[in-house]
Amino acid sequence: FIQVALGTALGYWLFDYLGFWSAALLAAVLVPTDAALAQACLDNPRVPRGLTQSIEVESGINDGLALPLITFLVVCQSWNATESIVGFWAEYLIRQLLVGAALGAGLGYLGGQLVTWASTQGWMDVAYEKLSVVALALGSYSSAILLEGNGFVSVFVAGLVVGHSVPALGTRMREFAELEGSLLVLIALFIFGAVLLPLCYYVLTWQLILYVVLTLTLVRMAATAICTLGLGLHKDTVLFLGWMGPRGIATILFGLFVLEAHEVVDREAIFRIATAVAAVSVCAHGLTAHGVSSWYVRRLKGRNLEPRLKDTTDTHVA
Repeated sequence: FIQVALGTALGYWLFDYLGFWSAALLAAVLVPTDAALAQACLDNPRVPRGLTQSIEVESGINDGLALPLITFLVVCQSWNATESIVGFWAEYLIRQLLVGAALGAGLGYLGGQLVTWASTQGWMDVAYEKLSVVALALGSYSSAILLEGNGFVSVFVAGLVVGHSVPALGTRMREFAELEGSLLVLIALFIFGAVLLPLCYYVLTWQLILYVVLTLTLVRMAATAICTLGLGLHKDTVLFLGWMGPRGIATILFGLFVLEAHEVVDREAIFRIATAVAAVSVCAHGLTAHGVSSWYVRRLKGRNLEPRLKDTTDTHVA
């Protein structure tokens, strides 16, 4: 929320054509991080395990935390003052959030139990257990959309239920994410670069360039510094965590979600700005992940620093 507040102030100041709600919506779209772009850092055995797990956990949790906020901001732009606010919110919560969450919980639990039963009966190979993760995600999303629920909420809740109710399948999810999931990320980034990125070329201005740079540096690092106050972390650790917040697939997906929300007045501008931030982040964080992690390891060894970050012991699997 600190990062959203700082990003909102920055966007409202730089882009005179964006209103307050649009600037806030843009900042919320840019909150989720993508640990896949920092893979070179995560794979470095010399980086403390607690630190790399913190980056992974942030990447996994931020998607779920950002979605309700993004949904709320979309509603703030679409609500008609002539309507009953109680009736509007009741209908919206039931149709979007509750339907999506209920479907995700139900399909996640039933799907996980079915996969587990088929596996114990010898009807399903390990390879298909991994592919069942994709089937459960697509099934949860499409079912929610058909019933006018929120597909992202449905998928997120389904993942939570599967990870907690079927630990074995949660392990397969992790294996899939590390192998086949990397291939899907590469395909998604290829489509992003070939189809979506050219859309933001003709809106390239100094305001956009400044916003991109400050979002990836000052805004992110300031929010990280504020959130880590009282943990006793060294400034090198705070800088490392502040930089390792790449924007990628989640930002692109949320940008498309806003683009499809026709009631959002500035949806095209928000999508183009978010696309520009994600594009620069993919290049900047992808190119510097190895160098920054090596720099941090040298600083860690030279000053005998010990980051006070507890080992999360695979809690990010859920």
